[in-house]
Amino acid sequence: MWIKQRDLESFDDIQTRSIRKENDKLCLLREASDLFVKSCREPYNASEMALTIDEQLASFRGRGPLRVYMANKSVKYGIKIWVRSHSKFSYYCNFEVYLGKVGDVPETNQGPRIVKTLVEF
Repeated sequence: MWIKQRDLESFDDIQTRSIRKENDKLCLLREASDLFVKSCREPYNASEMALTIDEQLASFRGRGPLRVYMANKSVKYGIKIWVRSHSKFSYYCNFEVYLGKVGDVPETNQGPRIVKTLVEF
């Protein structure tokens, strides 16, 4: 399944945007992101066990709620993405964008939660 330009132009409903922005920092791109994940999963063969889970920092110097700073990375600013990919072919099977801290409560057990989320289909 390919993502077509007309699909990307019509995924953001302006009428509900303000409500979705309160609950989801990725609301403007949520449908496109879900569509991309779905297209990555379709050709994937679940019987192959050579998988890895890693974090990536997609370079981004603009403004926005998804931008993070990571001092230990070669690219210091960007959008943090957790990725499950095939270790031999680097094919994305699943990914999740880091949306930042929710409220004032620090998240506990973030690592196991990410692994469980990325492994399930």
